[in-house]
Amino acid sequence: MRRYLILWAGQLVSLTGSQVTGFALGVWVFQETGSATQLSIVYLATMLPNVLISVPAGALADRWNRRSVMLVSDAGAALSTLVVLLVVSTGDLQVWHVYVLTALSAALGAFQTPAYLSAVSTLVPKDMLNRVSGLTQLGRAGPAIVAPLVAGFALVSAGLQGVLLIDLASFLVALATLLAIKIPMPRAKTDEHTSTVRELTAGFTYIARRSGLMGLLIFFTVFNLLVGVIQVLFTPLVLSFASVGTLGLVLSIAGVGMLVGSIVLSVWGGPQRRVFGILGSAAVAGLALAGFGLRPLVPLMAAAGFVAFFARPFFDGLYQALTQAKVAPEVQGRVFALQQAVMYAALPVGYLLAGPLADGFFEPLLVEGGALANSAGVVIDVGAGRGIGLIFILAGLGITLAALVTLLNPRVRQVDLELPDALSDSSEPSVSRPSREVTDIPVADLT
Repeated sequence: MRRYLILWAGQLVSLTGSQVTGFALGVWVFQETGSATQLSIVYLATMLPNVLISVPAGALADRWNRRSVMLVSDAGAALSTLVVLLVVSTGDLQVWHVYVLTALSAALGAFQTPAYLSAVSTLVPKDMLNRVSGLTQLGRAGPAIVAPLVAGFALVSAGLQGVLLIDLASFLVALATLLAIKIPMPRAKTDEHTSTVRELTAGFTYIARRSGLMGLLIFFTVFNLLVGVIQVLFTPLVLSFASVGTLGLVLSIAGVGMLVGSIVLSVWGGPQRRVFGILGSAAVAGLALAGFGLRPLVPLMAAAGFVAFFARPFFDGLYQALTQAKVAPEVQGRVFALQQAVMYAALPVGYLLAGPLADGFFEPLLVEGGALANSAGVVIDVGAGRGIGLIFILAGLGITLAALVTLLNPRVRQVDLELPDALSDSSEPSVSRPSREVTDIPVADLT
């Protein structure tokens, strides 16, 4: 646990710096262009590299030393931030520079994420996975609270240069913590002579033969498609009636919800049947997101954001813990990478849909005299941002419905009971397993 906590602390600092930069650059792009479509391109540049690179990155995370993968990723991200800092210093920053920075950072993150998540099961005992997942979510909640406030203050007092310096310093802390620990590798690795195709498809084969895990992967793909739309439109919705400071406040309150949820998960550990915690919390988050679009009221949005982000550690953390418990350590890098690639593939679709849906369809419906002004407009009001509010309502209800439908699948509902644990019950993490091709695991293993 000591090594894990050192690793966790370094990633916490690094993630905080990255979110400070992400928030500041998103606000800068929207203020420079005034376009939800331009903002959606930033999100697309963030996610598309994950879709294209995650699967080979996961294979490398299983084959290479996972600490080395994380070191190279953080060092590369620090270098890219330094380059953008130099561009900002000359006063020549353009929107396309932001696209390039976010795409490069995402590409490096595609290597780091599977390496980090698969390293966890080699550092902590099985009975701690749920609580450790709570800590992982806590490490995301802290930045969600701090980053908007720090970014807002830094933008006003030091401009983008100050924001980028904070990000650069955070990468140095992450590199120092990685250098201070060792991360064990599973002793059994994929045969060096395994074909590239089989190596890259191992994660898909592993999940495809376990229909409960496949059902959850399909649900989170739908979930991310709807969240992708919401994510892009969050900033335009709040800024349609409030200031940047209010936007930061709402995001910070949502971050407090995530912090509280992470603490609850860390202390409690979640339900024994993880799948009920995953889908139940996702359904609650969907209802909260629908409530976010009801009215242009800061207290309502803050409360809805708090509830939605309170639920996030449960569906996110318990899904992570379920994968770590049920998937063999030597193939976890590829499985986490596949999950990341498939789910992230849905996000760019949502990003691409968000701008045209808002600007070209839903917003005109809810202006004065619009087609829905005398129907839906009576309930959720009319004017700037109200079309986006309707999108939030429909997407949130879609998430809740998808969670309930997924729970009706018996293989998903029984996944905790039907799939054997891949980790031992000993107090030490199991990193020694029989050597065999991960693509040749017989179906009989499912029982």
